[in-house]
Amino acid sequence: MYNYSSRTDFSGGKRYTIERFKKDVAIYNRLLNSPSTEMTQIVSQLYDQLVNLPNPEKFIENIENIFIRNNLPKVGKYFRIFEQLYPKKRLNELIMMPSVSLVLASQPSDSIRRFIMFRDLLKSHLLSGEPSLRRYLETLQESQ
Repeated sequence: MYNYSSRTDFSGGKRYTIERFKKDVAIYNRLLNSPSTEMTQIVSQLYDQLVNLPNPEKFIENIENIFIRNNLPKVGKYFRIFEQLYPKKRLNELIMMPSVSLVLASQPSDSIRRFIMFRDLLKSHLLSGEPSLRRYLETLQESQ
């Protein structure tokens, strides 16, 4: 008889229990039902980043606050989310993996690595003509 309470997770050979499934569904539903429409637009990407964290609910709340309480363009919000998900220790562990950019790995400090990542993110948003960034810059210009 087949044991329905757990199955093999083919991504790592670990057991995937019904309890874990329920937890994962709850995380996804929490993201999907956020009062932030910007957050609901990137549910799948957020879920992929949150699902294996030890306390995803804490991160969901922090990320939701970034979207709700900040008048930043999307590029600023996305970078703030990145900072939440990748504190210094976690980012340093990731950067030391062989598949990560040699440019980042060769940098002497965390702040320089983060600057490079923000610069690249900002550049991609500028080149894409992302509307929230344009509005943000126009508002800044008008207020001077």
